[in-house]
Amino acid sequence: MAPTYDYHCLRCDNHLTIRHRIGAPRPCCPHCQGPLRPVISAAPAIHARMAHGREDAVRVLESSRSVPCQTCGTSCRHH
Repeated sequence: MAPTYDYHCLRCDNHLTIRHRIGAPRPCCPHCQGPLRPVISAAPAIHARMAHGREDAVRVLESSRSVPCQTCGTSCRHH
């Protein structure tokens, strides 16, 4: 199965996800044939039977950052 990539069309401002092989030529926008720019996601999309989507992945990452550090004490939510 080919991985998915998020793109933003520079001509029509469309945001889309396209599945293609690694190293394949960058596709054009299917709506206007304009150039696409890759979009870097904040959290990777996980495609597996038990995956619950990007929102769950972000929630897990954010909760791991909320552990208080020794310097700031229990009120710290920056680390």
